[in-house]
Amino acid sequence: MRQRFTCAHEVTHTAFPGFVREARYRVDTAVGVNESRRDEEEFLCDYGAAALLMPRHLVVEEYTITAGLRDVERLARDADVSLEAAANRLIELADEPAVLLVFRWGHKPADMPALRRGEDVPERLRVRYCVARNLRFFLPKYKSADDDSVFVRALGSPRVERAVEPLPGGSTPFRVEAKQYPWGEERRVIAVATPVPAGIDG
Repeated sequence: MRQRFTCAHEVTHTAFPGFVREARYRVDTAVGVNESRRDEEEFLCDYGAAALLMPRHLVVEEYTITAGLRDVERLARDADVSLEAAANRLIELADEPAVLLVFRWGHKPADMPALRRGEDVPERLRVRYCVARNLRFFLPKYKSADDDSVFVRALGSPRVERAVEPLPGGSTPFRVEAKQYPWGEERRVIAVATPVPAGIDG
């Protein structure tokens, strides 16, 4: 699945001006001299790969992020892409307000000096990235989830965990679905959240 997305990403590179002339090998010292432009191109190539493998006209009538992780899993299976690629595509095409969150268990960069000194710093479930659609919302990378949150419960459960609660660091309630999935030899939690309309308690 990851190989298919990578191939589609590389195909999209060919659409950019200067593709034939541009250095693309790590041994070339010229690579990386214009990081901001390369970062933008990498983002656009991911966008192009998603459009190639999950065309809008085939996705919007059959899948929606507001159906939660069920449709994320279904699109990943049907398009033969990773769960995160499917989730990101559904967020990108969403008409409704929604948030995608991906968590991993580990330390934040600020923990590193203490760890190097041999101090015992506990690991936490932390945000790897967060994407919001049709919402003014920002959640910083490495923000930790509360120990009693639906996200931490999902890490220890084989099922989809559901709750109405704020997202890490916030106070506004969201309707959340979260589930743990393997990530190499580790585990991650993928969650979809939608805001709760005012006056509705869940």
